[in-house]
Amino acid sequence: ATTPLFPEGQDPGELFNLCGAPARGENTLLAPGEAPEVTAETKARRAVHADGDWHQSIHVWIRDARGQLLLQRRSPFKDTHPD
Repeated sequence: ATTPLFPEGQDPGELFNLCGAPARGENTLLAPGEAPEVTAETKARRAVHADGDWHQSIHVWIRDARGQLLLQRRSPFKDTHPD
């Protein structure tokens, strides 16, 4: 069995810095190298995920030369979409 780094899971009260959605729409990915506008607002993790707010995060995807996804792994202890 895997021992979680944080046995209690993620802190639902952790504060996230909010970002503005891209001008071209809220349901879009940013282009490589494109940075979102960080606002001065912060909000607790639980509220950010419940409300669907944009916030800073990182995703690492490994793709082959044909663009096929080779690996994406999420922690089983994530509060949203665990592995």
